[in-house]
Amino acid sequence: MKPFTFLVIVVFLSVACNRQVPVTHGDAKTSSVADTLKLPQESVPPKSKLERKRERIRQVMIGKRIPDGPILDVNGVVKSTKDYRGKLLVIDFWATWCGPCLQGAPKFKEIGDRYRSDKVEFISVSIDSEREAWQAFLTQNQWETDRMFWMGMSKENPLFSFLYKEVDDDGRALVIIGVPKYVIISPEGKILDNEAEFPTNPAFEDHIKRLIKDYQ
Repeated sequence: MKPFTFLVIVVFLSVACNRQVPVTHGDAKTSSVADTLKLPQESVPPKSKLERKRERIRQVMIGKRIPDGPILDVNGVVKSTKDYRGKLLVIDFWATWCGPCLQGAPKFKEIGDRYRSDKVEFISVSIDSEREAWQAFLTQNQWETDRMFWMGMSKENPLFSFLYKEVDDDGRALVIIGVPKYVIISPEGKILDNEAEFPTNPAFEDHIKRLIKDYQ
């Protein structure tokens, strides 16, 4: 009986080793060691609009690299802030409907004319919703257009991050969009100032002069 018993055991082991685990279909679920070892997934709540805007503000803090974005000249040619690498770049974000922007524009141009060179550039970037309105304003007021650009209110544009500002409204945190906004970028593309002084303030020109000296 021993040989027969051994044969039965061998046959049983052979059948057991070749047995296939049935695959279920549809909504049925299979369990496995891998499933057992999985840790429960923690649900991550979606970020609020306020937190998303705060993230945009953090992206353009002093010392960060500028998030280069597209800008259009008066002829509709697309350029980028990246085109100014190698130069100290001073940007005036403004709009035709913004009173303080228009007050600061002449002084910004005056300082720009005085210090622009092959190593320094000053540009103005409009956030007017309509490009045609911006172009009409430049024509009617006979503004020079060689350093004028438009990006509109496209919040997807990486440059739009510069326009966000967090304020306190009676204990309630708000993030607003504000112009004018004066920004200074190093020749390597690093943000040196994300909220420079108003051009009519002597501190603005003094800052420009110091930076030009530092980057000579």
